[in-house]
Amino acid sequence: CKLVQCSPLFAPVNGTISGVQSGAAAKVGVKASYKCNSGYTMVGASSSTCLSTGKWSAGIANCGKKSVAQPYDGFSADASSTYQKGQGHQVQTNMRTSGSYGLHAVGGAFSKGTLYVKKTGVYHLGSFVRADYLAGSYMRLYLSINNSTNFQQPHTTHNNPTAAYHSYGVGSAVYLKSGQYVRPRVYSGGDTKWAWNSESSFFGHYLGAAITGTFARMGKYQNAGKGWTVAKGWVHNTSANGGFEYGKTSGKGLVTDGYIAPKSGVYQFTANVRIDALSGASTSFVRMVMGVKYTDYNNGCAIIDSKTLGKYQSMNLDCTMWVDAGQKVSVGFYSSWDMNWRIQTESTFSGV
Repeated sequence: CKLVQCSPLFAPVNGTISGVQSGAAAKVGVKASYKCNSGYTMVGASSSTCLSTGKWSAGIANCGKKSVAQPYDGFSADASSTYQKGQGHQVQTNMRTSGSYGLHAVGGAFSKGTLYVKKTGVYHLGSFVRADYLAGSYMRLYLSINNSTNFQQPHTTHNNPTAAYHSYGVGSAVYLKSGQYVRPRVYSGGDTKWAWNSESSFFGHYLGAAITGTFARMGKYQNAGKGWTVAKGWVHNTSANGGFEYGKTSGKGLVTDGYIAPKSGVYQFTANVRIDALSGASTSFVRMVMGVKYTDYNNGCAIIDSKTLGKYQSMNLDCTMWVDAGQKVSVGFYSSWDMNWRIQTESTFSGV
């Protein structure tokens, strides 16, 4: 009789072996297990059994190059204190990064409320601002690229608050070039003494140089009425600050009434929509829904608001959802009362 054994195995570089003696022949039925040291990745099967044929059931494993945890490519910041502001265009320069939400910038550098872009590509940006001591005039929050004060550029939200304080939020995927800079700005239409509260934030993260997705704006205003209306007229405009579209295939990508997913996966969609010519009736409301079934506010992202804030206002949604290839995500509205209102051109839509 001939003793059947398997050839010796050795511990991989940057790893260990157990179940057998490293460098010694193994008996039939013996199982060898490999483990990589912390920070190294297993290449091949993590275990192998000695077969009656004298062969191992799996090849020799290796421990790959040390995996270095990369920092998040972006930042999260908040205002360090409350500052009094005035009429016109205002910027907050006392924002800071702190704690576990702090600076992780590789694609850009953050300083005093401004993101300085180092990597060209698509970013997800957002800002939330609390404004205090308001007198009732309208205000806009917008993400300004290269200090632009053009309201027709992307990423703007506004309301006409009647309360003494109000919160604004805006978020979007946006294409930025190396050397550009971005900061949140607020425009006060009439208030000469209001406060940019410390409960305000600004964030931005690098998503990639060319990822599947789009940023669009409303090409012209759209009239709407009572009941359901789907937002139509989205256009991709590369000349607009932040505009982009990647991964578009035949019949899939941005269309006038939404975005048709070129491939299945998890997408992040944002919509910042200004609606005008509202009646202001306290008993009426407008509901905005973003999803594959935009008329089903239980199957997508939804927000509802009464029109007690005045005859125009912004509505904003920012959420993730699974979308199958070929499905279309749209932005829809349900008006309970108003027969004649419109979706204004200061509206944007993005999906990545």
